[in-house]
Amino acid sequence: MSSATLCDIYKLIESAEQETKRGNLDNSIKYYKQTLKQINEICKDTIKDDLPSNVIEAVLILQKDITETIRDIQNILDIEQEAATPPDKARVPPRITTKPSVQSINRAAHSRQPSNSTNFNSDYLGSMYLKMNPSVNNIGGTKMWESNISTGRTGSPNDPFLLGIMNKMENNMVAEMARVQTVSESKQTQLQIEQAVHKHVEQFKREVAWYEQKKFVEYDTKMKQLEKENKKLQSKVEWLRLRWDSLVESAKERRNK
Repeated sequence: MSSATLCDIYKLIESAEQETKRGNLDNSIKYYKQTLKQINEICKDTIKDDLPSNVIEAVLILQKDITETIRDIQNILDIEQEAATPPDKARVPPRITTKPSVQSINRAAHSRQPSNSTNFNSDYLGSMYLKMNPSVNNIGGTKMWESNISTGRTGSPNDPFLLGIMNKMENNMVAEMARVQTVSESKQTQLQIEQAVHKHVEQFKREVAWYEQKKFVEYDTKMKQLEKENKKLQSKVEWLRLRWDSLVESAKERRNK
């Protein structure tokens, strides 16, 4: 196993994570698949070269992690593809109480601090979009989620998958606003905007629900692992206590002789 090969693998992983943070999941999964291919080659070398067991174990763990990551990203891509499939008859959510105008959407697209003046019903969008503060000036660059992390603001996500979901949501919403900037205002345009926003929000909800389920499984697995380790430690402590008592008793016997 050469250090150059390992270096290449970690570079691929870093590139994949960056693409995930940007929401470019198609590119991300390509990098991860390239990574897995190189890891598989390394696995063959470890067996052939008869390397130490701890080295082989480390490579196998990395192989497992990358495989699971690829599966997770593919799940998100499947969700996106399902959401992109147009329904037979578009349904407008009944929760919209105010028609958003083209002018109000244009103002939101060019504002760093969107407010309720955008005329979007807060019950419809929740606080999810109105608190995003997207900026069209940052399209293709560093997203607000990543900048929050770099500035040390609390509550910011640092998981690449969650970053990817949020960045994609931001891009979709901003792109939808930019799309209608040159379109004349009409009831049909308003209807299309409502349907498009509803589609993106529903897709976002599905992806977040999937992400929460994924994290729950990870936490549950981690808790079980910690419980096993705790039992082992308790057994070790008990064994050491008995061993100590035995040594103390032996010392007393030798002193009394």
